[in-house]
Amino acid sequence: MPVQATQEVTLSYMFRPDAMLEPRDFGLLVNVYYKDATGRNYTNAAFNGTIDLIEPVVGWDAQR
Repeated sequence: MPVQATQEVTLSYMFRPDAMLEPRDFGLLVNVYYKDATGRNYTNAAFNGTIDLIEPVVGWDAQR
């Protein structure tokens, strides 16, 4: 998707880890690769940090 100079764009991406992963801290690095109108390539880190994978609360409530 072409983005003009001084414009911004937001991209949405749903991250779904494998169901077999244990809940714990994970390192996540998201790189953005792009090129300008002249074809010159660039790379920038959009996110570089730790994320927590937590198990969702599953069950049912006998009171309802």
